[in-house]
Amino acid sequence: MKWNKEEVLADIVFVIRLFKPDIIICRFPTTGEGGHGHHTASAILAEEAFDAAADPNRFPEQLAAVSAWKTKRLLWNTFNFGTNNTTAEDQLKIDAGGFNPLSGKSNGEIAAEARSMHRSQAFGTERRRGEQFEYFKTLKGSPASNDIMDGIATDWTRFKATSSINAIIEKIEKKFRHENPELIIPDLIRLYQVLNKYSSNKEPELQHWVSRKTNEINTLIQNCAGLFIEFTTDKPVYSIYDTVNITIKAINRSKTKIQFASLFSVFGKTINQFHEIHDQILEPNQLKTATIKMVIPETYLPSNPYQYRYSNENQTRFRWPMPIKPQYKEESLVSLGIKINGQLIVVQRDLHYKKVDPSFGEIYQPFVIAPEISLNFTEEQYIFNGSTSRKIRIRAKAFRPIKKALVSLEYPNGWQVTEKEIELSFSATGEEKEIEFEITPSTSSTSGKQQLKAFIDINGKRNSWMEHFIQYDHIENQHWFTESVAGITATNIKTNTKSIGYLAGAGDKIPGILRQLGYEVTLLNEKLLNSLNLSQFDAIVTGVRAFNTESYLKHINKKLFAYAETGGILVIQYNTSTSLVTDQLGPYPFKLSRDRVTEEDSPVELLQKDHPLMRYPNYIAPEDFEGWVQERGLYFPGQIDERYETILQMGDTGGPSSTTSIITAKYGKGKFVYTGISFFRQLPAGVPGALKLFVNLISKNEK
Repeated sequence: MKWNKEEVLADIVFVIRLFKPDIIICRFPTTGEGGHGHHTASAILAEEAFDAAADPNRFPEQLAAVSAWKTKRLLWNTFNFGTNNTTAEDQLKIDAGGFNPLSGKSNGEIAAEARSMHRSQAFGTERRRGEQFEYFKTLKGSPASNDIMDGIATDWTRFKATSSINAIIEKIEKKFRHENPELIIPDLIRLYQVLNKYSSNKEPELQHWVSRKTNEINTLIQNCAGLFIEFTTDKPVYSIYDTVNITIKAINRSKTKIQFASLFSVFGKTINQFHEIHDQILEPNQLKTATIKMVIPETYLPSNPYQYRYSNENQTRFRWPMPIKPQYKEESLVSLGIKINGQLIVVQRDLHYKKVDPSFGEIYQPFVIAPEISLNFTEEQYIFNGSTSRKIRIRAKAFRPIKKALVSLEYPNGWQVTEKEIELSFSATGEEKEIEFEITPSTSSTSGKQQLKAFIDINGKRNSWMEHFIQYDHIENQHWFTESVAGITATNIKTNTKSIGYLAGAGDKIPGILRQLGYEVTLLNEKLLNSLNLSQFDAIVTGVRAFNTESYLKHINKKLFAYAETGGILVIQYNTSTSLVTDQLGPYPFKLSRDRVTEEDSPVELLQKDHPLMRYPNYIAPEDFEGWVQERGLYFPGQIDERYETILQMGDTGGPSSTTSIITAKYGKGKFVYTGISFFRQLPAGVPGALKLFVNLISKNEK
């Protein structure tokens, strides 16, 4: 429903036709036991794409850029995980745990290191050594008996015209010496030249392999020569119109003759006579440094990955043909022509910012093109409860000195803004200023989700850019720009509690939203929970996955239950069913399942319309479940004690319904609520009905 199956299938078919694989391997099955829907969908699409890629009548418009391709076989890498064992001894069985003496590691060790870098999902695992069998089931194509590549030529005998190339490669392999790799450079150049003779061959598969292998030989020649070339800048971020200082460093760590040629391109411009390096020879082991100054053209957009660079008002997905890379930033690509033993080779490098850190040494970060000024709202979502005005703050940041700029807002009809424009000036790059607009909601509408958009006008040129920046030690800095927008929600929500204790889990933005609604929110931790008198709080809320991430809760949970028993309101938000620090999530027993409702617009039935949670202090109606985002909820309780009440029923299309998205019980003088509803998504998105429902959960449900 969301992706448009044919569009996604077309993308997969295009990649298959471009990459021309001999084998495709599925990690998951089509039948669902591989996990959630994305897993299953990948397998379903793989089977269909396997056939569609070979059929010129499927997606024929692609054939202007690629050719139809028949993959030899489609395999499913079966697994034995948890309670699902999909392996069988009649399947192709391979020992994948071999030891690689060149790396000094087994495949299992390398795999564990890779998996352990998946930081965002806490996938760290022990390094595995020794036998590690993998099983493969043939889904389509010719079956494999001994190896996944059975029946496939993996050398140049694959093509009748190129079978003699194998003899050249064998000679190079025999001649290669680890201690003196430059000995094979003349032979690699000859191989490069021989393969280039076939580049005009009309057979698509041969063209594909010639192109791929000449690029690899290009890299291999550079490596055997110990050739080091880099293009760096003295600042990580530049703006359009800026002059970029680019430093070129190159060294030839071999005795092979290497000479700069005349080609040099950056920012889409070509210079045929770059005087500092033109025709100069790179003497052995002599570092050569040159500089160049280039102006960033006005036509360049800020650095962005595909979905932001090419998105449009209809949010249609960017279509092929495009470079098949996770990110594509043409602005950072630099090309340099060099001659190695007289053979012209084009060297391409990404432009980077480099600095030397006293603790870490050389650090390379991506080169970024920024707008002249970015405008960031200080909140992603603004909640207006009632008709009272409030001030909206925007942080303006200059990426080059600007004498005069005008900031304005685009806002919904009926709303009022006191300042039509605010004038700014910036004397230095990186200077930031904070400005305020006072906004009053429309008197004709008391609820609804809408949007603010900020604009900057510089010399009559109007733009809207917001800066995003992510920094972690284990990845390159991520720096990109989108339209400067923030959500606004007008509500008329009644509250009857004030003081909230919020125990953060894996992290969410609900505390900030509650503060916008007028609540006094105290962020709790182990020390405060042990030292404070919890009766000072009208309600205590645990953040998402708190019982998965905070080990101390296995001791504190009883204090939380006692708080509810003496008259408090305790709300526990969703946790995953595995890796719980304790099974006792509530005062009465219940167990979590993996049940979820993925369709954010799925029908919701109010099982108890007159239940206090549905009536006080805000009346909850079916229309309050409209306009939700991404999903309804996940990991709902499965088995529950009879003392719990259920108040809602929901389910995905064609799937079972669940009544446990919210379970609640009176406990002593207070109230306990457990909810798997994704409030951590709905509240930051300003969904009016979800705001009302969450307020009811943390309120006194009586007249």
